[in-house]
Amino acid sequence: MNRPINIFLKDVSRANSALLRHILLTQPKPYRLFSFGSEKEILDYLTLTAGTNPKLMPDAFVISPGMEDPKHSLLLKHLEKEKRLDRKAIALTREAQEERDYPEDYQVIASPLKEEEVESFLKVLSQLPPAAEERSEDAASSAEQAGEKKPRKKVRKNGDGYENGQEKDESNEEKLPGNMRVLLVDPNKATSELLNRSLDRYLGGKCLLESCRTLKEATRLLKRQNYDALVADLDLPDSGGIATLKSLKSTRPELATITVVARGEETVGEETLKLGARKYLVKDPDNYIPSLTRSLYSTLSGHPEDSTPELEPHFEIGEALDSAPFMMIAIDQDLNVRNCNDAFYSLSRLEEKTVLGSCLFAMLPELKVLPLARVFSDGRAYQDYSYKLSKIGQGHYLNRYWDLYAWPMMEPGQKKPREVFLIATDVSKRVESELERKHLFAALAHDIRNPLLGIKNTLDVVLGGNIGEIQPPRLKGILSAFQKSNYGLLLMLSNIVDVFKHESTTEVYRFKPESIVRIAREVAAEVENLSGNESVKISTDFEDGIPDINLDEAAIRRLFMNLLFNAVKFAEPGTEIKFDIFTRAAIVVILVNNKGPQMGSDKLGSVFRGVMETGSIKYGSGLGLYLCRKIAEAHGFTIGCLNKKEKGTSFVLEHELVSDTFKEIHSSFYRIKDLH
Repeated sequence: MNRPINIFLKDVSRANSALLRHILLTQPKPYRLFSFGSEKEILDYLTLTAGTNPKLMPDAFVISPGMEDPKHSLLLKHLEKEKRLDRKAIALTREAQEERDYPEDYQVIASPLKEEEVESFLKVLSQLPPAAEERSEDAASSAEQAGEKKPRKKVRKNGDGYENGQEKDESNEEKLPGNMRVLLVDPNKATSELLNRSLDRYLGGKCLLESCRTLKEATRLLKRQNYDALVADLDLPDSGGIATLKSLKSTRPELATITVVARGEETVGEETLKLGARKYLVKDPDNYIPSLTRSLYSTLSGHPEDSTPELEPHFEIGEALDSAPFMMIAIDQDLNVRNCNDAFYSLSRLEEKTVLGSCLFAMLPELKVLPLARVFSDGRAYQDYSYKLSKIGQGHYLNRYWDLYAWPMMEPGQKKPREVFLIATDVSKRVESELERKHLFAALAHDIRNPLLGIKNTLDVVLGGNIGEIQPPRLKGILSAFQKSNYGLLLMLSNIVDVFKHESTTEVYRFKPESIVRIAREVAAEVENLSGNESVKISTDFEDGIPDINLDEAAIRRLFMNLLFNAVKFAEPGTEIKFDIFTRAAIVVILVNNKGPQMGSDKLGSVFRGVMETGSIKYGSGLGLYLCRKIAEAHGFTIGCLNKKEKGTSFVLEHELVSDTFKEIHSSFYRIKDLH
């Protein structure tokens, strides 16, 4: 295996991630660590990347089951079905207090991770056969070494000089011998740096560029060293025009030379051709370096310039962007850094030779790999706000938050980007201010909720008849109305506290197989009893035989309760709330709809985003539906909102059961239309 070994880590513990990364850096073999927060993230990534880029597929896994039962893990079932990895290449972490059984044949290591156990796992990993993609690459390499030539790509003549039936090499490197030397004579130091990067990128490190700024220094170097090509700007501090070329030619008359003239000096360039120059170029700021690279490639390879392959397009960070105060990084399809600005070097405390060509996730280990893979896959930009990055290269920045924006560098005719440009802006002060307000709001909601809980418990005891019959009788109706009002307020405050928990930590769920029908039936009865709207009934239709689903029962109860209370609130008197659960193929569908005023089309897409701008307090804050979305996403559900054809609004949830393929779940807006 020539490439680095990819290890996928699923663990919410930053300590385990940091320790594993440290251990991998001390190993003689190169490793790359990709961190994920959930099994769904990994499954989505595998679906997205499978068959497109073998270099980014996993060679091993370190998985922390957390509160989930490993025997019900969708990820392990998927890996078992695909049979791409040996079970010994998958390590499951076990907490010291755990007593549950783990599946056989997988490596089991203690958590927190211990260095000796991780190294033992890596030793076992090194003895396993390569993954399927690697085996096919190794087989192709062995066949080529044995003399079996692979068929080369046939191309039609399209401006690159190759006709139908001609063979064309796919790599620039194959046409060049190694150890080529080029001397650049140019008074501008930036030209040397840009050309050196360009040659290294396109010629695979086979060309060594040396530079000088004066005719005197160039003459001295030409006498002492052998070069394969010379690039000479004719306007030097100690010489100018045709005299510069004549002097250089007198020292090395046989040397292949490219001259460079200023705009408007084309006649001088024509004269240099008569004196033996191979080509002249006009200094065009927009195209100078690519044109010079192409001319040098033609000169060194011996091919006519009109038959040289098109150079790979590349986005250069300009001087203004290079000195920007925010991080800017260009990455290629293998997620390696192609370019970056000074701010990234400063924050990472790394040198250019360490950064360029290295995997982005070796320097930003907390970054999510799935969104960037999607940018390369579908060519659409990605953004994420208030993203926490506490480690950048060798620098550690606790409680630092960043707004991230990644967009593809597309060229006309390209279906997929060759590079993605990533910008990260430090927004820590803004986020800290927001967190302080949220802490205060959540603390206030928590303190108000406590006496409401006391009132609820007292009313439950009184209305339950535990302290005797209520007199006069009409007092019972008043207390029942008070109980329902108190319950609604308590639910709203609980939503506020729970939303804060979801946004401040990922460790809020305890997953285990549960019957979703049983939970739905119990919640429907509770909401109908507490809704306070006796003219609205909840009609249930639950399909029999739906299998248990891995979920957190308390969270799913909250989800159903919020959806049903919302439906009751907007339903017209005398109508029914439909609460249905059924299956279609391998999809569990959960439907909640009412016959009330329809939601505006402009609100359908934003109803789950958070606080709604409804203009009236009677419509609520929208936090309950926002919490529903958070719970649904954490459980692998899709959630959507639709207007019915006649009257009313429907909320639809879908969950994919274990099936033959783990394709990404599509939007419910398209699969459920026929229900209405």
